[in-house]
Order: sequence, then structure tokens, then C-alpha cells
Amino acid sequence: PKIALLSNGAEANKGAPEVVQAHRILRGIPSLNFIGNVEGLDIPKGTADVIVCEGFLGNVALKMLEGVGEVASTLIRDASEKNLIWRMGIGMLYQGIQHLKALTDWKQYGGAPILGLNRVVIKAHGRSNARAIRNAIKLAHKAMEKKMIHRINSGLQLATEVWKKNESR
Repeated sequence: PKIALLSNGAEANKGAPEVVQAHRILRGIPSLNFIGNVEGLDIPKGTADVIVCEGFLGNVALKMLEGVGEVASTLIRDASEKNLIWRMGIGMLYQGIQHLKALTDWKQYGGAPILGLNRVVIKAHGRSNARAIRNAIKLAHKAMEKKMIHRINSGLQLATEVWKKNESR
């Protein structure tokens, strides 16, 4: 997967000291497909498959994206109620709108794994309904089945060894 760091600029020296240091470390691990820093606008574009950031910032970014999806749904509903021509246009765009809605529906994902622990922990939304909790449980089961923690730990251990070897040169 394409891996990136969330920062306030694409340049390697942009961001908090922790982000600059993480950039240097990740750049030094040849086995990673590290593409560098990305900005918030890159998140919905799909510039990277995995975006690494500090937990608080990640939570803010996710909630902002959820809000955009909800606002778009409200705007579409309001537009369809106001004007017949708009309703017809929305009808023609229905499949695309449904696809966008599915992509931004946090209940579909259920939650996200919290990394850095020795057990699978899925962080669900505080306002999760039964569907979201069911999907979070499915995600936890899949993570266990795929041995996610073991695979991440093994990868990090290998990456750390490679990085240490490169740093000692």
C-alpha cells in the first residue's frame, strides 16, 4: 500500500517535530512504499492507501469527513424537495450519489483499529447504532482472522532492523 504522513505540507521538513522525525524514519525503510507527506485535501482524493497521523488529528479528520458526507446528503435532499428539475437531475445521478454515500458512511465501517497495542482493539464511534457495532465486531473478527497484530509487529520489527542498519552507515 502507498503510505503517507498527514502534515501541513508535502515537504519533508513540514509539520510538528514528531512528523518530521517520522518522515525521516519512514523514508529510510526501503521495504515500505512511503510516498511522503500528504495534506488534508489528499485524504478524500485517495492519494495514499494508509495515512499515518497522531490520534487526535486523525479523529478530527475522520469526523470532518463524516460531516461533509452528512452535509452533502442534506443538501441533496433539500435540493430535490425544492425544484422538479433538480429532482430529475438528482435522479439521473442517483447511482453516483449512492456510491458516494456508501463511501462516506461511517456506520458501514463500524470503527478503526487502534494500532500499537498487543491485542485487537477497534475504536467505534460514540454515536454508533446497532449496524455500526455489528460492523465493528466483523472488523475485529477479520483482524483476528488475518493475524493483523502479528503481521504489523513482524513488519515493524523488520522495518526497525532495516532502519537501524541504514542509520549506522
